[in-house]
Parts: sequence; structure tokens; C-alpha cells
Amino acid sequence: MGKQLQVQAPAKINLSLDIVGLREDGYHLMEMVMQSVSLSDTITIEETAEKGIFLSSNIPYIPNDQRNIAYKAATAFYNHTKIEYQGVSIQLHKRIPSGAGLGGGSADGAAVLVGLNELYQTKLSMDELIAIGQKVGADIPFCLVGGTCFVEGIGEKITPLHNMPSCYIVIAKPYKSINTKLAFTAYDNATDIHHPNTQALLQGIEQKDLAKISSEICNVFEQTIQLKEITKIKQTMKKYGVMNAMMTGSGSAVFGIFTDESQAYKCVGKLKRQRFFAYLTKPISHGVQCTPQTTD
Repeated sequence: MGKQLQVQAPAKINLSLDIVGLREDGYHLMEMVMQSVSLSDTITIEETAEKGIFLSSNIPYIPNDQRNIAYKAATAFYNHTKIEYQGVSIQLHKRIPSGAGLGGGSADGAAVLVGLNELYQTKLSMDELIAIGQKVGADIPFCLVGGTCFVEGIGEKITPLHNMPSCYIVIAKPYKSINTKLAFTAYDNATDIHHPNTQALLQGIEQKDLAKISSEICNVFEQTIQLKEITKIKQTMKKYGVMNAMMTGSGSAVFGIFTDESQAYKCVGKLKRQRFFAYLTKPISHGVQCTPQTTD
């Protein structure tokens, strides 16, 4: 067995998501406040004698080839570093639900970049990793940096902020997922969009004012997506004293901010009984993190 290491890949939520323009190439320009949470995938990376990228997962329907963002990230890393590699095994233990707006795929891609950088001791800087990652997935730069950040452009401009105040974040996802391309199309065809007051949200973070942060969370996608389950999740969260609840990313997961741990825990139980995927998480102050395991 060659050198092996594990990387924890945290999920993200969007405290705000705004679309502020369109680039000439058709990509939407974004302004987002993003937050890492304690729900994470675990990626195990190990050198192999056989040449190639060998990807496996605990979720049977996830592709294990170049369609997977983790595989794409590994390919991009090798193309950038020109490493003559023997081979690598990448095992994904997924806990972050897919099609949720929680950045699970991007977190896995970011974890692969950090893991391979450690495995081969290539000493690429964070800026270099971001440059590789942004070509693979729009949320990879944030997943690399993590914590609480203001994110602009198409996801490549990252400004770290003060850590979000301590709280409990309940995340719930319906069985239905939302296609990101369709979400953008729905937004493009919509009128009367209420946009986030991003500056007020940034001020709330600066002041470590959880009430202000909660009152300013906003996602333009939620206004254009007709999914009754989202409304049901938010109604359930309100019964357990949520400060505010909002869809994350392009959906379909919803997060709610709580100050009372026991109420948040009860809310998760209720949401599970309603047949939603539900998780009790906390905000964290970091992105993907690497832990060396064993060395021959």
C-alpha cells in the first residue's frame, strides 16, 4: 500500500445568492455570501501501482468516470503539474446529498486538489489550486477556502469574512432535485425579482449579529422555483422556532438558522418523519482539510 490520506469536504450553504449581470460568454455574474457547514464527505486518496485514476463511491448511482467532478479535478491537477504518476485511487464516502445546492460535487473536487497536492508534496499555493479548480467547477474555489466568504464573478473571486456567529443550521432536502441550468433559465424568464441587500448582510456578519444575518438571507432562485416541498420544509422549521429559512444554491435543499440546539434537533426529527433528508449542522470556519493516514 502506498501513501494514503483522507480529506474532509464540507458542504456549503448560500446565506445570499444574487445574479447581477451576464458575461459576453453567457455566464451569469453572481454576488453570494457562502458559508461552510459541518456536514461533510470524506475522500480517501491512495497511490496505486496500476496507472490511472480509479474512482469509487458509496453511492451506486454516482458516476465513477470523467463525468464526476472529483475525476475531472484529478485530471486537471495532473495536467497542471505534469506529474508522471503511477496511479491513484479516490474513494468518495458521500454524506452530502446531490442535487441539493450544497456543493457536494464541488467539495469533492476541492478535496481531490488538496489531497493530491499533499500526496505529491507539490506545494501549490491556494491561488494556484483556485486557478485549477475554477476551470472544473464554479463552487470549487469557495470549497477550497471555506468559512464565511463573499463570492463574486462566476465563483472565482473570494473574499474571506468574519466567521458566522455560533448557531445551529438545520438542512433539509426533498427527494426532488432541481437542475441548475433550468434554475438559471427560470430566473432569466422571471420578472419582479426581489434582490438581496448584500451590503446589509455583510454588515450583519461584520457585527456578528445573528438576528440581522437571519433577517437578510435571500436567494433569487427560490423566487422562481415552484416546489411545494420547499414551502413545507420552511413551515415545519417555523414551528420549531427557526430565525429564518431559505433555499440554498439552485436548490432543492433548504437551511434554517436556530439558536436552540434542542429545538433544532427536534426539527430534524420531524423533517425526517416527513420523509425529507435532514441534518443538524453548525457553521465552520474552514474549507476542505487534509489528514495524512498511513505511509509505507
